[in-house]
Amino acid sequence: MNILEPNSPAQTSLPELAAPVRDWEALRAAVENGADAVYFGLQQFNARMRARNFTVEELPKLMRYLHSRGVRGYACINTLIFTDELLEAEHLARACINCGVDGIVVQDIGLAILIRKISPDVPIHASTQMTITHSDGIKFASELGCNLVVLARECSIAHIQEIQKTLKTEGISMPLQVFVHGALCVSFSGQCLTSASFGGRSANRGECAQACRLPYQLVVDGKAWDCDGARFLLSTRDLNTVLLLPELIAAGAASLKIEGRMKHAGYVAIVADVYRKALDRLSTNPNLTGETLFTDSEWRDLNYKLEMGFSRGFCPGWLLGPNYESLVHGLFPGKRGPLIGKIVAVTKRSLIIDQLTPYPIAAGDGIVVSNLNSEGPEPGGRVHTVIKRDGTLELTFPQDSIILKKSRLGMLVYKTSDPQLDREIRRTYTSEKPVRRSPLDIYVIGQAAQPLKVIARDHLGYKVEVTSKIPLQVAHKHPLTESFLAEHLGRLGDTPFYLRNLSSSLNDKLILPVSELNRLRREMVEALIEKRVTATNWTISEPEPIASKELERLRTKTNGLTQENETQVQLWVMVRSLVQLEAALEANARCVYLDLPTINEVSEALRMFKSVSSIATTQNQLAACFVAPPRITLPGEERFIDSLLELNPDGVLVRNAAQLYRVKNSRFVIDATFNVANPIAFNWLLERFHPE
Repeated sequence: MNILEPNSPAQTSLPELAAPVRDWEALRAAVENGADAVYFGLQQFNARMRARNFTVEELPKLMRYLHSRGVRGYACINTLIFTDELLEAEHLARACINCGVDGIVVQDIGLAILIRKISPDVPIHASTQMTITHSDGIKFASELGCNLVVLARECSIAHIQEIQKTLKTEGISMPLQVFVHGALCVSFSGQCLTSASFGGRSANRGECAQACRLPYQLVVDGKAWDCDGARFLLSTRDLNTVLLLPELIAAGAASLKIEGRMKHAGYVAIVADVYRKALDRLSTNPNLTGETLFTDSEWRDLNYKLEMGFSRGFCPGWLLGPNYESLVHGLFPGKRGPLIGKIVAVTKRSLIIDQLTPYPIAAGDGIVVSNLNSEGPEPGGRVHTVIKRDGTLELTFPQDSIILKKSRLGMLVYKTSDPQLDREIRRTYTSEKPVRRSPLDIYVIGQAAQPLKVIARDHLGYKVEVTSKIPLQVAHKHPLTESFLAEHLGRLGDTPFYLRNLSSSLNDKLILPVSELNRLRREMVEALIEKRVTATNWTISEPEPIASKELERLRTKTNGLTQENETQVQLWVMVRSLVQLEAALEANARCVYLDLPTINEVSEALRMFKSVSSIATTQNQLAACFVAPPRITLPGEERFIDSLLELNPDGVLVRNAAQLYRVKNSRFVIDATFNVANPIAFNWLLERFHPE
């Protein structure tokens, strides 16, 4: 160890573990259970407005606590920002910058532009709400000034590898954050309008009503389809990628994100702890695979904790490629917990079940009984006693328990509550003393008649030096050996540190009073914490509010439009089949977008359009036929766009950021799927990419 290296944060080969926090309890749970970073919302403009969230007034205390513990804090301002909200959003961003947040998670293009004008160095994270799925989308985020991209959950490990390969070839350096655990959306984040359509609560405004968790009926050719008890046809399982971590790390994920800003502290503690254990194990043995990361018994215990934390059933999401049967089971929409067994008998006081899994069940635990073939709440309750008999379990309940009245043979029993585990987990984040502490390396220098110098360096690379107020004396007995120094300087139990290593270069046998060593230790800890909490100081290029000035500048610019330009209105029709195109042309539509699934259909549609467009041209009517590529572009799918361009359409309807770089030599229009919500975003796209 070279303790005298420059004082800069140390780099690690392991990815960052980022945990969600909705309140102070969840914040402590994340810190004490091994999160490297947390992300949180404030009371405006965040994608989880129904969470408790933090106030602006709490920000200084929040960031001081995080930095004192060596944990990074990312503020989420990740909704679309409308024009009349820009000034308010700017105030919020400035508060975050001034309090030293380690990054601001952003969805809105205009807000990203605004933040970068305010500060040239505060990190901006492109939210998953930006729907970035391709290396060209990352190039777009880089041009916006982003320092990290949260990839869409729909990207597979193979996609991540391909993206990293392309970025390296093009010389673009961009850390990628990947969701590794928690709830999945059935739609691409940033593109889902289901909640807004159902009840006016837009997910792009932080108000998702989770319409995908409701029951639906599948209708095929006008007839209801029997789904074998499955009613929640859009409700996805939850993501669990612990055993995929070696592959994700190899693919180049720089940050691993746990979903769950709506969830309680116990969930945060459990998930952070399990992923921390996996990462720590990989740090000591990077050659481990998913199969060798844990023993069978270790994984059974850890996965049990994850299921008890929250689970709708686990799956790997899209990381191994699309597998829709694995992604959605349709049987239940909420927390279920681990399966325990199947009911084989019901008595006046008990359920007798065949135990199907090795998970424990004890008196006081909560269970629920599935009733897949009927609607309404499922019966549940707390177990009174457990009697084991030859592979079966007898679970007793009070005689009038609803669970006994509604349970039937063959129904499955799931465990929903484990009070003993809850108490165990809660102790990790309710103790007054730090539970998880970070390593400290100490180097001691001194000689007779001179002060003792103590140099301490933490795992982040921050270094402090403290010196004694009393000079060292020659020792006649009990000199300052390394073991003696380690004993007294290593008494760090009430601090966020533990002594990892101590070395010294003391000349001769020297002594210093123990009371002075204790004072040095306290001063060392205080200085190190203070250095941590004051390290973040972002540059402010624009000290005064600029949103209003920027809007006025753009207003003046657009006032230059002529009255003719302002009043020209063109009707464009989007068609999704050749039949629709034929109907549109018969209705005299002459400006058309072709959103068709195959190249052959697009080719035929262009032929049909050209046969009538010549008539429109002779009548001085505007006639144009633009192709509309798919709304999402994954790695490898850009070839479809190239094939569309080879058909020589009049132009392209650009649906996502990645497509901008494929159509730069063509006429194009930017689609509503870009979520342009304010003039700053509009003007930047206009000046940078020149759409029609």
